[in-house]
Amino acid sequence: MRKGLEAVKHYILNNDASASGYNDDLLERMVWVNHEYDLVLLNYKDATAMILHNEGLQWTPFLRVCRGVVFTPSGELVSLPLHKFFNVKENEETSLANIANWPLRSATEKVDGVMIQVFFHPLRKEITYASRWRIWSDAAITAFKLANSALTNAVIPKLNASFGEGKWTLICELIHPEHRQPGMVSYGDLQALVLLYVRKLDDLELIPAVELFKDNELPPPLMLPQQYLIVSALEALEKVKQAKHANWEGIVVQGAMEGGNRLVKMKNPLYLEGVNAVKNLNRILKIYEAQGREGVENLFLLYASYLDDVPHIVGLRDLLYKTEDEINNYAKQLRESTQDVTTLPREWRWVKSYDVGNDKWQRCVRRMVLQKVNAGGRK
Repeated sequence: MRKGLEAVKHYILNNDASASGYNDDLLERMVWVNHEYDLVLLNYKDATAMILHNEGLQWTPFLRVCRGVVFTPSGELVSLPLHKFFNVKENEETSLANIANWPLRSATEKVDGVMIQVFFHPLRKEITYASRWRIWSDAAITAFKLANSALTNAVIPKLNASFGEGKWTLICELIHPEHRQPGMVSYGDLQALVLLYVRKLDDLELIPAVELFKDNELPPPLMLPQQYLIVSALEALEKVKQAKHANWEGIVVQGAMEGGNRLVKMKNPLYLEGVNAVKNLNRILKIYEAQGREGVENLFLLYASYLDDVPHIVGLRDLLYKTEDEINNYAKQLRESTQDVTTLPREWRWVKSYDVGNDKWQRCVRRMVLQKVNAGGRK
């Protein structure tokens, strides 16, 4: 992590990408650099992982700290939120053989909101809010309006007293209906700022907020994440595998070594299925092809909290049903007509061969529905 921060500092001061591990053109495709509010914020782009995979490259220390890290233009570290960490079994660092030996420091719910970092602006001498993407982003402003009074009274004085004024980054997760995106866990109407960790800027230790605060010390809308009494990373993985519903993202396990900076994500398989359903329209089409309306309806029931409020998914479902009704009605009319089968277009001759509604009939209807939808029935 320190190597990554030194590379970022070199990049800011010298506009030289050599220490990052990438050339200038590649780095520009992978990292946003925002100069605003007398600060510099770096964040890797959403497409970065795909670029690395396609070009056979690795996450370098530079890139792993570019997750909302903030410096002054003169190269002073101002805020370091969570660095890039990986899912279980995603790489050697989070292999089962590796994490099985971790002594644990914490195991907490992976809250599915918007990451917010709260820190002290050393030039303007004021508390500042940011998300990964921008200082005073829309989500950061929402967090400020929602929770600044509570943080100012109950949290920030304790952080300053414990670590020194501004020598920390408070890492939170904003839960708010206005900032929920398709595929995110639904918390209903809850509006809260969940305190996850405190980063000490002097030695980069990552301290679970639960070590510093208790729920009864935090006034609303401040909260702590759910804590799990788990003695090993493998036990956490088993708990995640036993999830009974999709509306829970999973667990983040924190190792006790390296200042608490060994982290691994363990995501609920049902949650991942729901996210995949939202992000991949072809998944809906494949389920319809294999199982028809019943399969699609079962998918919507299972992942209601994801799919019911995603317009493009609901629109595709409704288009499939409308097209199916149209084709079914026309097919029934042809079957009941006195036309000889040889006079029908080849693609419709099946209506004279199969009983209305049987498996073969339904497969033919679904095939024609998909042909029509894929040919231009949907954008």
